[in-house]
Amino acid sequence: MDDRPCTKDSEMKDRRSTGRSGLGVPILLALGLHGALFTALAVHWNFPSDAEPPQPLVQATLVGVDSGVPQPDRSAPASQAAPNARKETPSPAPKAAEENDVPEVPAVAQPEVNVEAEKATQEKAKADAEVKAQADKAAQEKAKADAEAKAQAEKAAQEKAKADTEAKAQAEKAAQEKAKADADAKAKADKAAQEKAKADADAKAKADKAAQEKAKADADAKAKADKAAQEKAKADADAKAKAEKAAQEKAKADAARRKKFAEAAAAAAATDDGVGQEQKTRQNAQQAAQAVNGMQALIHKAVEQNWYHLPNEPAGLTVQLSIKLVPSTGELKDVSVSRSSGNETFDRNAIQAVHQAAPFSELAQQPAAVQKQFQQLTLEFKPDAKGQ
Repeated sequence: MDDRPCTKDSEMKDRRSTGRSGLGVPILLALGLHGALFTALAVHWNFPSDAEPPQPLVQATLVGVDSGVPQPDRSAPASQAAPNARKETPSPAPKAAEENDVPEVPAVAQPEVNVEAEKATQEKAKADAEVKAQADKAAQEKAKADAEAKAQAEKAAQEKAKADTEAKAQAEKAAQEKAKADADAKAKADKAAQEKAKADADAKAKADKAAQEKAKADADAKAKADKAAQEKAKADADAKAKAEKAAQEKAKADAARRKKFAEAAAAAAATDDGVGQEQKTRQNAQQAAQAVNGMQALIHKAVEQNWYHLPNEPAGLTVQLSIKLVPSTGELKDVSVSRSSGNETFDRNAIQAVHQAAPFSELAQQPAAVQKQFQQLTLEFKPDAKGQ
């Protein structure tokens, strides 16, 4: 707020003090004038002049101002009127006349004394009227000043009330705006907190779900790995048992073939002397063919016994192998695929089976003609769907 009310109050006080000071001077002058007049009258009546002879007491009545007696100038100062009044005022009768019982003589009326008194009365009335007029004027001015001061005070009060109302309205508006801003900020913070809590909950749920899925996947992988390990261990055990069984069967078959070849050779030697040369040649050829077929069947069976077939191996596969042997010992020199089955794993298992079945020691017991047939041979393998 500005300092206008304070300025108006000070102006009002200055006007009041000015009005009071302006009113006091005329009142003092009027009081001084009346005092001078009363003093002059008192002195004139109580102290008569010694230069005039004593006059008898005269009683006179003022009929009117317009009785033919000339009026003195009213503008003359009171100081000049006072000496004249002393000169014309009748003196009291001497005591000697009263003692000698002298009869009273009527004196001549002196109207000037009454005129002066009337003049003094009129001047006093005029002065009183002037004082009253000045007092009324001062009162009016004071009333006007008071009314103006009151109006200014009321205006200042109204302006102050208006300013207070506006300030209160502005304060209430600012408080409402602040409350609204605080509420908006709180709502925004609450919303952000709710969104963060929801995001945290979603992230936690997602992490928990991922952890559960990972744990399940790990458990499945472990179970699968355990199952695969168990299957592999079982397959290895089966393969080992099958290999041991095949080795035993091979050893037994080898012994039976050696015995059979030995018996065939002994029979051939026993009949050499009694049979003709042509018949002997046919018998040798037959025996050689039988020996070759038997040796091929032995090698074929030995390879199949050492073949590891996969559990889900496709049926109908055929692979042709080219095998090179040392004729005198039956040792394996080389093996290769001359015609593939189209399944690389199947072909690789066939070659591995040949390596595991070698050496073929039965070949060392065959005649040179039979051994010569096995320097290089081709075998075709068609295992059944069960892999046996």
